[in-house]
Amino acid sequence: MSNDTDNLSDQVTEAKLNSLAAEYASAQEIPLSSDSENEWDWSGSQSHNKSLTWLEQTVQVEIKAPISLVWHLWLDLEQMPRWMKGVDSVKVQQDQPQLSRWKISYGGFQFTWLSCIHKLVPYQIIQWESVDGAPNRGAVRFYDRHGSTIVKFTVAYAIPEIFEGIIRDNLLLKRLVKSTLQENLEQFRDYVSYMQFQEGRRLSS
Repeated sequence: MSNDTDNLSDQVTEAKLNSLAAEYASAQEIPLSSDSENEWDWSGSQSHNKSLTWLEQTVQVEIKAPISLVWHLWLDLEQMPRWMKGVDSVKVQQDQPQLSRWKISYGGFQFTWLSCIHKLVPYQIIQWESVDGAPNRGAVRFYDRHGSTIVKFTVAYAIPEIFEGIIRDNLLLKRLVKSTLQENLEQFRDYVSYMQFQEGRRLSS
């Protein structure tokens, strides 16, 4: 990690991110629920496109950090390129903070999409779906283990048309994507640990 992470409070504060979460919920009238395992209700048109071939993957990791820190660092979407492989940029829309523009590079190709968070339950679940560009949807769930946090990350994605003539084995593709997602979660775990260390060092100085 570079020295630009030396001051956690300058980059991600509880007040800032709680405010962001409130803006998401207010903008979308996101229902609050104590049950983070509810069946997903995808409302976007891309999810109902039966001509697309969809694949889904779930990975998880346990992070030795309190759930409040893990939640806030994940919700700071624009920092994701620092730990998520292949993500070039994430830009949250200032006038509609539930929307974010994503750009990724994978296998020599570049993909973009506009993502919409349509369910957010603080410290439990963030659920999103693309509303244009590369079709994808997913959810990240957080489980408090009293001093550590389990993060469960589920992503569903439509196979890009450009790959359909190249990739004949969906099982191989699923393995490749799952491996990448797991690696990303492990990098997020390391990122959280590093930020936690830097904050502790700042407070003790």
